Formats: sequence, C-alpha cells, structure tokens
Amino acid sequence: MAVQRAAALAAAVIAIALMFSTATLATGSRGVTVKLKASEAVNAADAGEVQLYGASHALVIGIDKYTNGWSSLSNAVEDARVVAKELERQGFRVSLKTDLKADALRTTLRGFFAIKGADPDARLFLWYAGHGHTIGGEGFMVPADAPPDTSPAFLVSALPMRDFGSLVRLARSKHVLSIFDSCFSGTIFQARAGATPRAITNKTTKPVRQFITSGDAGQQVRDDGSFREYFVRALAGEEKADFNGDGYVTGEELGLFLNQQMTALTSAAQTPKSGKLHDVRFNQGDFVFVLPGNGSTARATPAFGGGMTPEMLFWQSIQNSTDPDMFAEYLRQYPTGSFGGLARLKMKKLQGPQIASLPPTPEPAFKVTDMDGRYVALKRANVRAEPDAKSRKVTTFDADTLVTVTGRVEGADWYRIAHAGGDAYVWKPLLEAVNEAEFNAWSKIKDSKRPQDFEKFLKAHPKGLYADRASRLLAALTPAPAPQVALARPAPVPAPRPQSLRAGDTFRDCDGALVASSGPALPSGASFCGPQMVVVPAGSFTMGSQDSERKWYVAQGGKQEGADWETPQHNVRIPAAFAVGKFEVSKGQYAAFVRETGHSDGDGCFVFDTKAGKWNKESGKSWRDPNYSQSDSHPAVCVNWKDARAYLAWLSRKTGQEYRLLSEAEWEYAA
Repeated sequence: MAVQRAAALAAAVIAIALMFSTATLATGSRGVTVKLKASEAVNAADAGEVQLYGASHALVIGIDKYTNGWSSLSNAVEDARVVAKELERQGFRVSLKTDLKADALRTTLRGFFAIKGADPDARLFLWYAGHGHTIGGEGFMVPADAPPDTSPAFLVSALPMRDFGSLVRLARSKHVLSIFDSCFSGTIFQARAGATPRAITNKTTKPVRQFITSGDAGQQVRDDGSFREYFVRALAGEEKADFNGDGYVTGEELGLFLNQQMTALTSAAQTPKSGKLHDVRFNQGDFVFVLPGNGSTARATPAFGGGMTPEMLFWQSIQNSTDPDMFAEYLRQYPTGSFGGLARLKMKKLQGPQIASLPPTPEPAFKVTDMDGRYVALKRANVRAEPDAKSRKVTTFDADTLVTVTGRVEGADWYRIAHAGGDAYVWKPLLEAVNEAEFNAWSKIKDSKRPQDFEKFLKAHPKGLYADRASRLLAALTPAPAPQVALARPAPVPAPRPQSLRAGDTFRDCDGALVASSGPALPSGASFCGPQMVVVPAGSFTMGSQDSERKWYVAQGGKQEGADWETPQHNVRIPAAFAVGKFEVSKGQYAAFVRETGHSDGDGCFVFDTKAGKWNKESGKSWRDPNYSQSDSHPAVCVNWKDARAYLAWLSRKTGQEYRLLSEAEWEYAA
C-alpha cells in the first residue's frame, strides 16, 4: 500500500513538472521573474516564481535651463544622465530628455504613457528632475519656458499633477512608478513619509500607479545630486533599501528608504513623500526592482499558465485526490499556503486522527500588532535588534529624530520601527506620536532667535508636542515689559522744564534732564542728549487687514501664510501715553555707541531673495559700509535685533532713563 501511494505521489509531481514545461514552451519570454511569498507574515513560505514584467521602459527628464524667470538649476540634467545609466544597467529601455519646454513636456509624457504603456506586460518608470511648485494645495511640474508663478500664464504653461493623474491612467501596463526630484504637495495621491514594506506576494502583481517626491510642498529641495545618489545606491544594492531582505526593492521600500536618508541628511528640511494613485483600480500592487546578485533576474521563464503560481498548480492537481499523503505533501511545501485550511480538512476526512502527527507551526518568540504611525524620539534612544534592553544595539537616535513605527509588541513596552537595516525596536517611553506637519514646522524654527517664529508656530499648533518648548523659548526671547516713558519726571539737576507735555510735543533727555526740543542740536552746555522723542496719546485702533486685502495679497502671488499673519482684524487698546523716537536711529548715533562700547559689527548685511524665500548675506558689508553711500544723518542699517538691544541698553545708561523697542501694535498705532 505504501508503495502504491509513493508511486501516486511521484506521478503527481511528474504531472506538475510537465505542466510547468508546457507553460515554458508556450509563454516563455524575456522578462523579470520574481519569487512570491505565500503571505505577508514574517518567515512566510515561498509560493514559487512568477514572471512579473515582459518589458521595462523608462522616461528620464532633466531640466536645468529655465529661460522665463525661474532660477536655473545646476545638477538636474546630470542627475537624469546618471539615473538613465543605472536604469539601463537594470534592463530598462531608456529615453533621456533634457530642458523640455511646455509643449514638448506634455507631448513627451503623453506619448510615453500611451505608446510604451500599451503593453500590459511592461513596467513604466518616470524620473523628473526640475522645478516643482505648489499653489493652493495644487502641485505643478514646471517646464523650461514657464513664466513666474505670479503670472496668470504660469497656469497655462505648467503641468498640474491632476493632469498627470490622467496621463498615468492612459497606460495599460500594470505597474507605473514616477519619481519627482522636486517639491510639491500630493494632489492625486495620498502622500506619506514612506510606507511600511511588505513581502512580495500575489497582491504585489496587481495594478499600481506609484509616486515619490524628493520633498514636500514649500521645502527647498537640494540641487546637489544627493537624492539621485541615494536612489542609484538603492538600486545598485549599495545601501540597505531592501528592508525585508528578500533580494528586491519595491516602490514602497524605496519611498521609505529615500525618506529616511534625506530626512537625516537635511535635518528634516527635506522630507521625501511617497504614495499611490487615489483610484481603487491602481492602488494595490507594488513596483519591483531586482537587486544585483538575486537569482530572480530578467531571464526566460514561464508565466505559469495565465499567471497561476506553482502553489496554485500544485493544489489544482491534487484537490480532488483521495490520498491524504498528497495533502500532507502540500502542507510540507506550503505550511502557510492559501489552501492550508482546506488541505487539513481533506486530511481529517480521509485520514482521521492521524493529522495530529503533523508538526505544529512554530510560534514566534513575541507577537507584534501592525501599526503605521509617525513618532519622534523624546531623548537619545537606543535602537535594538529585538524588543529587549539586552538585545544587540543597532544604532542610536538623537532627540527629535522622526521615526516610522510599524508595530507594537504585545505585552511589552516596545515599538517596532522601520529601519534601513530591517525591523528594529525602541522602548516605548522614548517615543511620542507627533503630527508630521508640526514636526516639520518645529524643525525649521527650533534654533530661531526671532520671537515671531515661535508666536506663529504656537498659533498653528497651540496644543502640539512642542507647544511647551515653543512657549519657553518665546518667553526667553521676548523682553520684559519696560515702564512707560515718564513724560513729567523730575530732573536730577536744575534745568528749564516745560510745565506739561501734550500729544505731539517733542523732547530730549540731556544729561539727565528732560528738555523741550525740536531740533538735533545739543542745548547750550549739554554733553550728551538722547534722540528726539514725540508724545503719542493713549487710544485704540483696529489692527490687521480686511479680508478683501488678504485675498488681493494672495492673488498677487503673496504666500498664504503671510496673508494669515494679517488677519483677522481685532481691536487694540493703548492704555497710556508714551513717547517714541521721532526719527530712526541715525548712523552717526549708532557710531557713537560703537566707539564708546567697542560693540562688534554684528552679522552684517542681508538681502531677501524673494524667489528662494530666504535671506542671503552680502559679503564684506556692514552698517559701516552698506550697499549704498551713507552719511551720519542716514538711518543705521545692517543692524540685527541683538545690536538694537545693546544700543538701547547703552542709551538707557547714558540718559538715566529706560528706553526699549516698540511692540508691533505700538509701532502700527504710532505710524
């Protein structure tokens, strides 16, 4: 009887082998073959191989030469050439395009997705390096001849991401991955900081349209080749982008890897995003690259009878069998297979209690409940290979490091995190959930010396993780309220004094005495006088811009956040009269302070670059020698907040009276 069963099993195996051979002869072709897992579970059984792609096409675009108002780039074209070379090594047929204008950009993209994408067995890859832009939450690709975003013609020339969503739908190819080495918000896909990598299963083969951007909306993306370098290293296997160690780098793994590397490199100033198209037809699969050295390379392999896996063929050949050994062999080869439950039921019916002799499925040492959240390290944190303080230390995170938590260890205070070397674990109390927008905003201002930065942050995130720290820094940077200027203070030495001061009257503090004055000359016998001051009465006013002004500002190209600073309008009350300098502090007055105190020349002169949205230092310039010729009567320029505070402290010592900077409301009221 045992001989008969062995013969039957051998016959079944031979029959399956013949089915594979037939499929090879009928459908074998040049393509990319991948090894599937039976499920996404850790240590899941192999489920055979499947030919995933029959052909690979890539369109690589780099734009350096912007001709109509946008700043030219230095490395976009070079990045495109390097990427094209790596893709060719990967087996892609590559079309390289540079410095495309609006019409050429649209035509090239449409032709690529419609013509190359007509092959349902092909995979399509797009690389775009050039300017990206966001207006009102809508992302745009910026061609070489696009005008500035303040021009209505920009919306005619630039390519909206909504239109790009239609272009990728033209392709019949199952898998399309587009990478943008530029920054804009995700308008057609759900942008994430990097998805949790999964094993390659049959689900991987389903249709997908994936996207990765090198930065988020509003971020300044590096033009130094660093994003391209990490991408090339990932595909070449020089960096650990293969999180689950299966020999492949998927689109989800690539998105997570690029996010981690660029976030660390730029201290969160540049945070790549990835996602899939907002369409149920195109959001299940995953783009796959084969790493060097993996046996699953581009080669002639069967497509297994219309896409059936070896497991499916095996099950199809035995499902009607009356021999329990057939189902035992299935369970031996596929212990966690898709038909495991049916196989055990068949065995129970055919063999009865003998099923108990099957080896039990080993239980993992610990269980992890899957999660997908963004957390931040509260303090310096050790990262462990296992959820145990005695486990091997993988690396160490500094405080404020952004972390992707992929799971929670059941019954223990540990989180599983996504890490470039694979799964790793961090002790729960060292991590705290954080809103990614808050984290990015905090990363930009945490070292700022401007109190208004923290005021703006607290307005946007009043109860966030960093609210307390922002409040403390704001308090440290905000000067304590100084007493109001005394308008009728007694003079320490006899001197002529006006009987009263009214709104509009001017005066000066000269050698400790208040002297009515309407000119810059020193009174007879005085050795030092403070600046001319004018009396401003108590009162109230409406502060802020009307909503119509706000809309006009944005329509003229102003930033939304700038408009928000001016609204809503509100009433401000000035409870008491105060005195304010009639003129700006002059270069001559500031020079006297520097001569007497030896104060340094400060940070120098800065010019605001409206296009880049940042201040650039002017080399060799200071208040002594700014960008234009000045006499001592001109206002002092190139002076920072610390310099102004030092000048006021000196002036208060010289006059014996308290001088301070105006608040924003006082300045606007006086003006």
